[in-house]
Parts: sequence; structure tokens; C-alpha cells
Amino acid sequence: MQTVIHIKADREVKENAQKAAKDLGLTLSDIINASLRNFIRTREITFSA
Repeated sequence: MQTVIHIKADREVKENAQKAAKDLGLTLSDIINASLRNFIRTREITFSA
């Protein structure tokens, strides 16, 4: 079962993330889901600039 998560992000961040995902043949939803699964598995999160 899927659910919807609403987040707030700067417009530029969203647009750049969508473009980067598209360049890889993915959607932003694909990227976010992969990130969430990785977080669940590792219990770690990395922040970098």
C-alpha cells in the first residue's frame, strides 16, 4: 500500500533534484523512496553540501 508524504522544500532545490533524478532515468519519488529505505536499513543519515 502506498501513502503520500507532503514536504516543504525550496523551489530551486526541488527543481534541481527533479532534473538530477530525470538525468538518471528516475523520478524524485524514486529517489526519496530509496533514501527512506536506506535510512530504515542503516539507521543513519548523511548530510553534505
